[in-house]
Amino acid sequence: FPRFALFVTSIAIGALAGCAGTQPQAPPSAPSDVATSADASPQAERETAEKPADAPPGELACRATSPVDGTSELFLVWEEGAAKGVLRKVAPSGEKSAQKVRAERYDGMIVADDPHEKDLTVHAALVRPIKGKAHMRVGGSDQPWAACE
Repeated sequence: FPRFALFVTSIAIGALAGCAGTQPQAPPSAPSDVATSADASPQAERETAEKPADAPPGELACRATSPVDGTSELFLVWEEGAAKGVLRKVAPSGEKSAQKVRAERYDGMIVADDPHEKDLTVHAALVRPIKGKAHMRVGGSDQPWAACE
């Protein structure tokens, strides 16, 4: 038994000694053909901030945040006065959802509806100016308006 304990101890010490000689490696640097944040123009930075990499196609019509409902984003592709797009929501819990919508401009507002909704008074989202700033309401008329970012 004492020889076994000595054997195990010598293996453990040898393993530690082997690890002590290794140096942590620095992460590889970015290739020279990859743009860095220092190379980005202010306009490119704004566009990146406005439209996340995983954003659906189309123009970001509004991004509004509410402490209760989380963040809602309305992306639209306009074609001849009408649009198709996605209403994306991220709840405060982190749960994500995306709803296809169709939209039109009416009386200074953007009215986005679920394509399958038959009730003309029910809207997925509305975007309108309030005191000169765009605001969005997601859901029914009992929901609050939130300022677009």
